[in-house]
Amino acid sequence: MIKWGFFISAYVLAITIGCKSIDTYPDTSTPIYISNDHESTINADSSLTVITFNITTGTSVSEVLKAIEKDKDFLSTDILLLQEVNEDQVKAIALAFQLNYVYYPISKSREDINFGNAILARTKINKPNKLILPHSKINGRIRNATNCQLEINGKELLVYSIHNETMIMSNRKRRDQLNAILQDILSKSVEPDAIIIGGDFNYICKKNLQKEMEAFELIGFDWITKEIGSTKNTKFIIKGSLDHFAIKNLEPSGIKTLKDMTISDHHPVMITIQND
Repeated sequence: MIKWGFFISAYVLAITIGCKSIDTYPDTSTPIYISNDHESTINADSSLTVITFNITTGTSVSEVLKAIEKDKDFLSTDILLLQEVNEDQVKAIALAFQLNYVYYPISKSREDINFGNAILARTKINKPNKLILPHSKINGRIRNATNCQLEINGKELLVYSIHNETMIMSNRKRRDQLNAILQDILSKSVEPDAIIIGGDFNYICKKNLQKEMEAFELIGFDWITKEIGSTKNTKFIIKGSLDHFAIKNLEPSGIKTLKDMTISDHHPVMITIQND
């Protein structure tokens, strides 16, 4: 009996081969867009709000701002993790919400604009870093995990905004990408007080992601969005819960998928964390 996986793989391969090569930024330090123009405004007496959002390449700055400026959850966010964004989107959002930011593009998109991950926060961005994830697609596209440290209430918080490859890549190679993030955490010379990993994990099959996340759980991470359900905004039958959070040494107090946000093919995911 021929499995559906064979047809999916053949279809994906055909599409990939037909794609033109794209420009990438394999240097670990450049290009970088960073701003620390704003003083910390995080309220020490309230919970910490964190949102991850894959905006989708090609969404205009005006569309993004129009959507998020009227959303009360975005208005109160303390840390914002973005994927598939360019520097114009990042700068506009940061200006509108008075946030500091670090953004590393990793490649050019099909629309020939920068494509990468960003971290925006209501506190100073420290120790920015671009982790290049292993393996590339046939067209040369690579992925990265933007990370930095934030000082909140006297504690060092290590934050990752990640965007792993889609199912077009084998499970083994995608496992390598998550393992690279894990090894990067373990390689830190000084262990941070707490860690947040958030972003587009790109796993449709929860069973496969569960297996990969076990390695993180072994070193003290809590995969808090395990039961979140679909985060994909699409008409396709197979949707999947692609967007997740894993945290260490933090106490979650709420998890929410922002279903009303429809400018992207992903719904944002918001978590609240006890800030003490």
